[in-house]
Amino acid sequence: MYRKKIKFYNSILFRMSILVLGLGAGGILLITCFVKMQMRYNIEKQVTEEMQQIRDNSLLYVHQILLLNNAVVEKEGFEECVQSVMEQLESVGYRETAYYNLDGELLESSGNRFDKDTEKEDLKKAMEKDSTFALSYKKGSRCEVYFTMPVEIIGKRIGYIRYFFDYGKQYRREWNTFERTIWITAAVFALICFVTWVMLYRMLSAIQDLSGATSEISSRLADGEFDREAARYLTAGGRKDEIGELSGNFARMLFVAERQFQKIQEDNRRIRTLLNSRQEFYNNVTHELKTPLTTISGYAQLMEKNGQEDTELFFKGTGHIL
Repeated sequence: MYRKKIKFYNSILFRMSILVLGLGAGGILLITCFVKMQMRYNIEKQVTEEMQQIRDNSLLYVHQILLLNNAVVEKEGFEECVQSVMEQLESVGYRETAYYNLDGELLESSGNRFDKDTEKEDLKKAMEKDSTFALSYKKGSRCEVYFTMPVEIIGKRIGYIRYFFDYGKQYRREWNTFERTIWITAAVFALICFVTWVMLYRMLSAIQDLSGATSEISSRLADGEFDREAARYLTAGGRKDEIGELSGNFARMLFVAERQFQKIQEDNRRIRTLLNSRQEFYNNVTHELKTPLTTISGYAQLMEKNGQEDTELFFKGTGHIL
């Protein structure tokens, strides 16, 4: 069991599956970050354009009210006309506003929203430089904007106007688009990963079958046998791709090896037959030579022992030896 697990973890299918899943997750994460950044960029771009228009309109309204009230274009004149400015801006739709003098002290406000806001980062930046806004994203698809603009008439800064806008509706619209984009992207990536995995599985399954067939053939070849059924199985898949070509070439190579193996076996049998014939010939020659040599050796021993005394034995033995 342990070896099977190790083999599975080391398999190409497992590694490619991890790679495909990693690429899919990474792609979804990358697109998520990009779409979210684009969504916030669109909102900030819309806020910037609208705040510029609000700034121009507000300066126009303030200037007109100062002229109608014969107020001086100074901070005192702005403080005197701040109530009229607030009423005018409320009449054109700017209902949540606050008005500050040059020292950043609150003069008037509509509602208590600005009293709860203690940070006033946008007001601080506007007092240091120019018009600015603070945009914050909160839970529940809420998007709030605080916009502060310096009131500058004829090149003179006479106070500050601060606005509050709720961009929750726009933010929810962008967020819904973001969610749909992510879901569609995830579905497309999931489909791509599934199709890729299926293709990999089919390809690697063919390789595994090829590996199993070659292992079976090699084990039989070690015993002097050739598995023709396993060799035919390699070409039975009907694949037309590189794997099918590899299986066909390997099968043809095996059939060539089989013929060579059979030829080697036939040569081996002929050599064994030749060796057996040679041994039989040697045995026959040995047997045929053994009888006369035994006779010669026997008469020679008799002649050596009694030949000088027995003339008849001497001539008889000499005759047999010759």
